[in-house]
Amino acid sequence: MSFCLAVTDADWALTKDVFSIIGTIASVFGVGLACYVGLAGLSTWKNQLKGTADHKLARDSAIALRKYRNELSTLWNYAESAAVQIKGESWIGSTGEDSFTISIYQPQIDKVRQARAELEPVALECAAIFEGVFISGFDRLYLFEEACCNVIDSYLQLVRRGGFDARAEFISEGALKNWKKFEDAGVVNDGTSKQFIESLIAPLLGEINKKQLKESS
Repeated sequence: MSFCLAVTDADWALTKDVFSIIGTIASVFGVGLACYVGLAGLSTWKNQLKGTADHKLARDSAIALRKYRNELSTLWNYAESAAVQIKGESWIGSTGEDSFTISIYQPQIDKVRQARAELEPVALECAAIFEGVFISGFDRLYLFEEACCNVIDSYLQLVRRGGFDARAEFISEGALKNWKKFEDAGVVNDGTSKQFIESLIAPLLGEINKKQLKESS
């Protein structure tokens, strides 16, 4: 009888050890499962936050880009006017008229530069996060702006000088040479300038629209 009891006690001790091991395994499994569920939830939450942030970036860039496009379209018309004035040499003998002329042209330069200042931060963010077309796409727009501003700035310089001399001739020839690049590209009036600007912006807006549709679906 004592032998049976001894065996029974041994079995019980073994049984307790087995249950203890099973309990430990179950505990570890439970902790692991909780960690997995927690990490999965965290990953989902992070993806949701990223999706929300990407959607906001796409929206902000679309708004800033459209505003910049409108200012560029207007700027081109001012630049065309400046090029016509340079070619017609209307600036010769214009001493004393510089304040009035500047008051006409300078505000548009200020407007487009303000629009660019609003665009540049989101443009940099798009290039860093989305990459692709955003890396160099905005630079083409900036080059278009700078080409227009250079012609206007050249005209204003000539107006301030008033007289014709070697320096004025250099400024005039340089401005007209740069303006001819627009003509060579077929950008010769308001309609073609808008088409050209649209061709620069379309790839950017296309990708932005894709981002907005993707995040909203």
